[in-house]
Amino acid sequence: MKNSFLQFSTDMLQKNSSFKLQMPWWNTLLLMLGISLLAISGCTTTSVARVSTKHGEAVKMYISKTPITEYEEIAYIEVFGSIYASKQRLMDKLAERAKQLDCNAVVNVEYKYEFIYPIATGVAVRPK
Repeated sequence: MKNSFLQFSTDMLQKNSSFKLQMPWWNTLLLMLGISLLAISGCTTTSVARVSTKHGEAVKMYISKTPITEYEEIAYIEVFGSIYASKQRLMDKLAERAKQLDCNAVVNVEYKYEFIYPIATGVAVRPK
C-alpha cells in the first residue's frame, strides 16, 4: 500500500510539475554569473580633471607633489559643489579663489565627498 501511494505521488508530481523551472545546474550557474558581472560592471565610473586650469600658468595646482621653491601658506580653501558638479569645475573654482588671494599655486589638492556633494580642498601659497 505504501509503495503504491509513493509511486502515485511521484507520478502526480512529475505530471503536474510544468510550473517548475527545470534547468541544468550549469545554466543556473551561468545565469547567476552573468547577473553578478552585470551588477559589478554597472558600479564603476571614471572622471578626469585637468591639472592645468583655465587660468593657465597664473595658478599652478599641486596634487601629489609640492613646489621646489620655498613658499608661504596663505589660506586653506574649500570649494563645495552641487550634486552634478564636475571635478574640473571644482578645480577651476579652487584656482580662481587662489588667484583672488594673489597666490600663484595651490598645494595638497584633494577631492572629497560629503554625503553626495563633492568638495575640493587645498592650501593657497605664494613664493617667499
